[in-house]
This record gives sequence, structure tokens and C-alpha cells, in this order.
Amino acid sequence: LNGVMVAQGRISPLVATRGTGFILTGAMLIYTGGAPTGNIPEGIRALSRSRFLGLPYAVYIWLLVSLVVGIALQRTWFGRYVYAVGSSPEAAVYSGIRVSAIQIGSYMLSGFCAALGGLLLAGFVGIGTLGVGQDLVLNSLAAAVIGGTLLRGGVGGVSGTVGGVILLTALSALLTGAGAGAAGSLATQGLVLLGAAILFREMKRG
Repeated sequence: LNGVMVAQGRISPLVATRGTGFILTGAMLIYTGGAPTGNIPEGIRALSRSRFLGLPYAVYIWLLVSLVVGIALQRTWFGRYVYAVGSSPEAAVYSGIRVSAIQIGSYMLSGFCAALGGLLLAGFVGIGTLGVGQDLVLNSLAAAVIGGTLLRGGVGGVSGTVGGVILLTALSALLTGAGAGAAGSLATQGLVLLGAAILFREMKRG
């Protein structure tokens, strides 16, 4: 749905994704009456909580998905087309690329990864809840920018984003250990995001 709105409707990606997010959140509030009930299936809980070599299975799933997507972006025609469309949709059209199909496919892949991450997060929490994961929206954006992804498209990669995730996770753990709390963690992440954006702007100028 997001892909169609962006590719066919020419709606801003940020507006489309945030708009559908608000609609779905409102629909969940109406459906559950603001108080979701029920338990998470044991199989999903096991994936999120079981450990191997000291790490949850969810970490290995994340690394495996990152590896597969990274290889796809670097070694397949789809990945080359994604970078081409991100760099210049107009040039991609003249190169014979079906821009709308690539955009919709990218949003479908992103939605699948988001759904998988949501299931693993739900398994870790263990109960039905509406608010879990909302603070990860800024984190995901910050991790991508810190990893070298340009919001205008065409530049970036999975390896850099993985590095950004690890950096933010370590930073959050250090701030929590230092007693900074959620407010201090959010403020620091915002500063890191702004610093990364300024750094990449200066590097581009240079």
C-alpha cells in the first residue's frame, strides 16, 4: 500500500508511511478498545528468548536477514536497480528500469522485514501491547543515517546500517548503565543523528 501510494500516487514517502502508521494505530485502538488481551504464541516467544552461545535467536535472525538483503543489494539486478532508482528516478526511467515496480518491491521487502521484527519484539515482550516499538522509529532512522545512508536515496548499504544499530545499542546500554534514563538516551541519539547528518554534508562538500 505504501509502495503504491509513493510510486503511483507520488506521495511523499515520509507522509505515506507515517500516515498509514497512524491509521493502523487508530484501527488497533478501536479494535482492542485500547486494552489488547491474549498471549503471544510460544513458538514466537521461543525465537525471541531462546539463546545460543549467549545471544538470543532473534539476533541471529537479524544477522541472517541483513546478510541476505546486503548480498541482494550488492550482487543482483534488483539491488542495482534499487540504487539506480534512489539516485535518479528520471535517469532510471530512461535506462529502461520499471521504476514503479522497483519502488513497490522495495516497500514490500521493507514491510516484510518490519513485520518480522515486530513478531520478534512481541515475542520478547510476551503480551499484547500497542505502544511497544514506537521509540524505535527514531532509532531506525538514526541507524541508517549514521551508517551512511542518504535520505535522498542512492547512497547507503546494509553493512553501514548494521554498524549504526550496534553503535546505538552500545550507546543506549552505556547511558542506561550511567543512569541517564530514557530522556538522556533519546537526547543523545538525537545529537548523534544531527552530528552524522552534518558530517556527511561536509564530506559531500569536500
